[in-house]
Amino acid sequence: MCRFGRSVAIAALFLCPVSAAAAESKLGAVVGQTKDGAQVSTVASGGVAGLMGFKRGDFVKQYQFDGKARPVTAPKDMDEFLTGKPGKYKIVVRRDGRDVTIEGEIVAKPDLKDPKKERLIFVPAK
Repeated sequence: MCRFGRSVAIAALFLCPVSAAAAESKLGAVVGQTKDGAQVSTVASGGVAGLMGFKRGDFVKQYQFDGKARPVTAPKDMDEFLTGKPGKYKIVVRRDGRDVTIEGEIVAKPDLKDPKKERLIFVPAK
């Protein structure tokens, strides 16, 4: 049963309901809509979202992609991130009653096993 009330699938990130396909998403996370805004409900082990520092239960409050900042009230407000678009990110989440900033860059590199494919990696901000 979807706890967020509606279902939407986006290229790299799957929104509730969750299926086995979510583990295959490029970023390895599930974000859904709640009455309080966009909430991370699942973070796959070893995925880009996990390496970035996202945790289950995080509420995404603010989102910045390549210098353009905006508030987040729904997953659709994070289009570039949801589709796995390479670039510089600064994302503020609410975790355990305090704000946590996740900052760095998502970079596309050739896959080592199949050079025709790309893999996404996260480079933390210095």
